[in-house]
Amino acid sequence: MYKIIKNNTSMMASYESKKEAYNAILSILFEITKNVPANSIEMINAKGRLDFLIDGKLFAFYQIVEFDANADENDKNSDSCWYEERWYDSDLENALLYHEVPVTEKTMRLMREKCKHIFDDKSARNEILEDMAFEIKEAIQKAQEDQSPAYIMIITKKTAKYPKKSLNYFAARPWKGTYVKTLVGNTAEDFFEETDIEGLFYQLIDNRKGIRISHGSVDIDRIAEEISEYQKNNGGKLDDIDK
Repeated sequence: MYKIIKNNTSMMASYESKKEAYNAILSILFEITKNVPANSIEMINAKGRLDFLIDGKLFAFYQIVEFDANADENDKNSDSCWYEERWYDSDLENALLYHEVPVTEKTMRLMREKCKHIFDDKSARNEILEDMAFEIKEAIQKAQEDQSPAYIMIITKKTAKYPKKSLNYFAARPWKGTYVKTLVGNTAEDFFEETDIEGLFYQLIDNRKGIRISHGSVDIDRIAEEISEYQKNNGGKLDDIDK
């Protein structure tokens, strides 16, 4: 039997063959990247593990390991204690004294009997654990957003589908043109490392919010001004897309 280790953490599912586990990894990656530009995705088989990169940065890594399906169930399902809580007689005594109840053998015995199972219901504490997990999830998502490029620029060109349409038509409606490529960056200069986009058309998008900032004919000065203005306003409105 085989199982998948993602980022050094074992996933629950098991597989009959290594090929089945490999296909499961591909399915996971397909689901994760279905909205990611194909040219920004890379998978590298490196020293017994699959490194999954987006825009050249390591996003996750997977390993396929073999295990004995007949291993002792208690060993496989052992639940390690990560925290232990202890209550002492002094805690009961303090509670009695708080309400001016004499601390005697009888009152202490009654307190032990009444308090013995008051913490058995862990539902409220489990909710606290879930809240902590959610905070971690938000922190991870924010870290991923901070690492992702701030802007996407979709480049198109005039299409033969509309031979009578002028360049101004496609500048006003770049989504009507033929797709050329998708660029990512944090500044206008990042986009113009690509020297073959002059004279084409673009749509500039806030990668982290999914908001289209502007569109038109490619011009570095204009795009730099739009990014500067967008950052100054700390937001932007989604363009109306012509149907």
